Amino acid sequence: MAFVRRFLREQLGWTLRCATKAAQKLPDDWRSSTFKAALRAAYAIQHYYVPASCIVNSDETQLLLQHGGNCSYAPINSRQVDVLGKEEKRACTIMTSLAMDGTLLPFQSIWKGCTNRSLPFGNDTSNPILREAVQQGHIFTLSHSSTYWTNLRTLQVFVTSLLAPYFETQNKKNNCESHAPCLWVIDVYSVHRSEEFRNWMHDSYPWILLHYIPASCTGVWQPADVGLQRRLKTKLCQSALADVADEMLEQLQSGCAPSAVMLDTSLPRLRNRTVGWLLQAYRQLNQLGIMSMQH
Repeated sequence: MAFVRRFLREQLGWTLRCATKAAQKLPDDWRSSTFKAALRAAYAIQHYYVPASCIVNSDETQLLLQHGGNCSYAPINSRQVDVLGKEEKRACTIMTSLAMDGTLLPFQSIWKGCTNRSLPFGNDTSNPILREAVQQGHIFTLSHSSTYWTNLRTLQVFVTSLLAPYFETQNKKNNCESHAPCLWVIDVYSVHRSEEFRNWMHDSYPWILLHYIPASCTGVWQPADVGLQRRLKTKLCQSALADVADEMLEQLQSGCAPSAVMLDTSLPRLRNRTVGWLLQAYRQLNQLGIMSMQH
């Protein structure tokens, strides 16, 4: 066994690792379909002279309001072990966007509900944290449904309030017309490829060219999925756990007994905290050289 382990490590560079997630199943023709997608993108870029800053890949990810690990300390032989945040279902969707030149665009967070009460800080920009986020370009969007998933309405808000203004600014910086062709790379999520959305894009923003990632190939072809999301989730989790530690420390320093420490896990409190998490993650990921490493 020692020989086998040494051979695997020294000759193959392998080591025993815990599973992270189920292996992604790629379609049989994934090499052909991604090659064709690359050719289509290359043609559009060359034909329209699209600069790197005007090629953007967007992707959605889930942000849980409580973050916890898979294990915790408990009495020996315990049959039931509770872990903070293990069963957390409350969440929002974060739309992330990464330009080909390494620029990380501001985030869009999507919340279920129909009124401002469902948004962080009630969408009151007099709050300094929310005001800073809005000034940086982050947008907080209501889904107007019972879920926090992306839908036609949230996509339209994203394009109108965030993506199109970014493209217009970059076109001017590159000495191009404000509505010179730009390339937007997205996956084939049903709402992305719906006829209603494509018609709306064609009528409202014909200069933004839609380029779809082949189905089930995001793990090998989508920069925002491969290089950005894991880093983002790590930063968000670190900020969330830091908030928990600060809250516990504050209670302990005020004289509260360890067994009496209670964490505020109410929806309004956690929802408001997400703004700080996003600001911190955006600040760290957008540091010089961090995102350009993905290219």
